[in-house]
Amino acid sequence: MTIIRFVYKSLWRSGEIIAQSSENAQFPADNTQDDCKELVWRSNGLGAEKMVDGGLEIWASATNLTNWTEAIAGTSTVNREAVTIHGGTYSCRFDVDGSASNAQISQTITLTANGSYRLSFWYKAPVGYNVSWQLKDAAGNVYLTSAGAWTAGATYNNAAGTGDWAEKALNFIAHNSYTSYILALIRGAASASQSLYVDDVSIYPLQYIDCDFGAADEYDSVSILRHNFTSSAIVTVHGADDATFLTNKVSDVLTYNGNNIFEFLATARTKRYCRLSVHDIANPSAYIQIGVIVVGKYFQPNRNFTKYSEGEVDETEMEKSPSMNLFTVQERPKIITWELPFEGLDITSTATIRLMRANNGVSKALEF
Repeated sequence: MTIIRFVYKSLWRSGEIIAQSSENAQFPADNTQDDCKELVWRSNGLGAEKMVDGGLEIWASATNLTNWTEAIAGTSTVNREAVTIHGGTYSCRFDVDGSASNAQISQTITLTANGSYRLSFWYKAPVGYNVSWQLKDAAGNVYLTSAGAWTAGATYNNAAGTGDWAEKALNFIAHNSYTSYILALIRGAASASQSLYVDDVSIYPLQYIDCDFGAADEYDSVSILRHNFTSSAIVTVHGADDATFLTNKVSDVLTYNGNNIFEFLATARTKRYCRLSVHDIANPSAYIQIGVIVVGKYFQPNRNFTKYSEGEVDETEMEKSPSMNLFTVQERPKIITWELPFEGLDITSTATIRLMRANNGVSKALEF
């Protein structure tokens, strides 16, 4: 049986999202949420990689990376590896001594305060062992956790070994108080007498748009209409209690669908601030485009509709001549009207449909 769901409350529609995008909008300089098919939000490119030599290709010697800082202890070493690689010509190999002494590489990078980013790197470690990673502000005030949150306590995150190359990836929002950060890749605590490999390290800016609902409100559906995402795009909706997305942040990854995305969230969220972030580095257009975003509440009536019907209505203004002939005063385009009759609706469903018409229908687009 077909299941009918209505989006009866649209929260994002009132948000002026163009000015709040992470990149300068190319077209148009207007609010895209007025249901005009011609208007789209377009990012100004896909942004630039933040890591220098993330591929770990440039070495001054077999044990000395040019653009990374190395730290070793005991007899552990950092080495150029030309056989076990994920991409390019080289990877970095940690040979850890029997005491699991330190071996790490790190790099200082600059991020935009409160900007959205994707951290990823490839690693190879035996099963039962791991590679650790740490991202902190340069002064060590805050540390990124494996859940994408910031904490004041020194934090090391583990990427568990599978015996083959695996990717560690995490979308996160940079802290609003800092711009200088240090990313470190480190031998795991449980890695004595092992060789560990890392390669293809990236911190890439995501395209994102923010919206302030004005007050905390519940949403459980997200729609992104007329987008140009590729099938490899990672689209995430973040909700938070503050504009910096540091307080009680929640995240939902949306399922890809060509041209239009419709998602009913597994868990309803009650937040004031909402952010849509997109990672689509392979996009051949080299920019992200979205027509309309709808974040709101849906409901499922207790009965499905019966027979669908539609037809044209002509609202052209007419007058009669003295001889009683009709003539056109002001011609107007014909409009399409449609009906979805429901029978046997309960009181709750009826009240919600009326609320839906007040919020969305008649003067604004209706989505079901």
